[in-house]
Amino acid sequence: MNREEFENFIEEEFPIVFNNPFSREMLSNILDYGQSILDESEQYNFLCKMIPQVTERELRELYLY
Repeated sequence: MNREEFENFIEEEFPIVFNNPFSREMLSNILDYGQSILDESEQYNFLCKMIPQVTERELRELYLY
């Protein structure tokens, strides 16, 4: 799953949270920053903290930077 597909997946899984431009842009910024983290383990830990409803295991299965 590429980044765009992953972003769409998150928005579809949590429609109440991502029902406005502010939260969608925030998700995009989180993913941008996550991509800048070089260490894969730190990257997934960051994303798990920023998107707590998605576990590290799910992130690894769904999305590879």
